Amino acid sequence: MKAFLGFSSGQDGVLALYKTLNETDYDVYAINVQHKQIFAKNNIKYHEPYRIDIINWLKESCRDFVYDSIVDPVSHWSPRWQGEKDYSEVSEEKINEWRRKYKTIYYIEILEQWYAYAKIAQKLECDIIVAGHDIIQVQNTIRFSSPELVNMISGIPVSFPLRGLGRIGIYHLLPEELKERIAPCDDFKSMRTSGPCGKCRKCITKEVYEKLYLTKKYTIRQLDEIYYNSYVNNHIKDSSNKHGMDGLERLLNT
Repeated sequence: MKAFLGFSSGQDGVLALYKTLNETDYDVYAINVQHKQIFAKNNIKYHEPYRIDIINWLKESCRDFVYDSIVDPVSHWSPRWQGEKDYSEVSEEKINEWRRKYKTIYYIEILEQWYAYAKIAQKLECDIIVAGHDIIQVQNTIRFSSPELVNMISGIPVSFPLRGLGRIGIYHLLPEELKERIAPCDDFKSMRTSGPCGKCRKCITKEVYEKLYLTKKYTIRQLDEIYYNSYVNNHIKDSSNKHGMDGLERLLNT
């Protein structure tokens, strides 16, 4: 059985890959899909050494698998549905429905990502797509019709092995060797000049884990509940899991 996994240097995708390698006998294809018009060239280049370091450790410590990095041409899913890609797999009725619903760049990026996943997994003849999404990301992904899109294009089912976990729970389950290897900060400009920014999701996650969990002030379950509840309470149209960090950040400041 072949499994496709979209892979970056972030904690979610790393844990999903680690679990898939250790808990299944799938032939794993870990593919880094670079949307060259969505992600800045410098950002892609910044993450590459972390990805390679993680891949090498996983191959040595778990088992062998296929890794590749693909540059995907973006068509920009828009209300007008214009672009280079072939959307013939999607019915006109569904296209019209999504035209009405998805009009912002946030939705466009998500649909672009899942379109690429479906087409690459189909080309590789994979039997399943494994997604490294946490409890909030899973809800957003389903709400944005992404698994429905994948099914229309390829018929390949999507698995969410981290669907019950929040950011702190996912970070906690990473082996120490992988905690040390994931990209420590989302801000490559800050990393280049002065080190971790201290404000992004990755920085806050690490700080919460070290200051609130390792000091035994909170349990992992409590911290993940705060993460999820913060998202629910801050939920607005076009929101993402970044709103879940608000509650954790407030804990650090009290």
